[in-house]
Amino acid sequence: MSTPVNYGNILLEIQMESGELNFMVEEIKKMPTNGLMVEWGCGGSTCKWIETLTNQQKLITIEHTDSWSNRVQRAINKEFGDVSSRFELLHVPVLYDFDHKYSTLLEEHPIGTDNYINPSVKIWDADIFFIDGIARATCALMVLHKHRKKSPSIFIHDYVGREPWYSWASQFFRVET
Repeated sequence: MSTPVNYGNILLEIQMESGELNFMVEEIKKMPTNGLMVEWGCGGSTCKWIETLTNQQKLITIEHTDSWSNRVQRAINKEFGDVSSRFELLHVPVLYDFDHKYSTLLEEHPIGTDNYINPSVKIWDADIFFIDGIARATCALMVLHKHRKKSPSIFIHDYVGREPWYSWASQFFRVET
């Protein structure tokens, strides 16, 4: 379920199958010249998105874990140098010290994600929203509520196999897998 990569020997895999990764790369290539992509949850995919974006396109990534955002930022700096004109990492810690336990239903609990799901007004102008962090269904509904561009693409990573986790929110979307 992962694709091997080598981003500065810091990030060695992307937690996506190659077909899924290729699909997202093609979606990014369809973005407008000055397009914006917003990603919740950073990692190896963040490096892939930066590698794929043109110099006029921008990526904003939202991450809640301090150590992980530092690790990803080091990989980006080592692999791509200064990309601050087209990449911004928003570190937004979770409130109340709630442990979102990855790969369990608890990662979907929105407690403490107040600023994480709505970190900045500038994110709502995106063409693509890639939701791969915690509280994914809540983030998706926030996008549906606050997006400002007509018909942005909204992707919830790891949807397949976790449909019951998202069924309460997916009723508001046209779901394609």
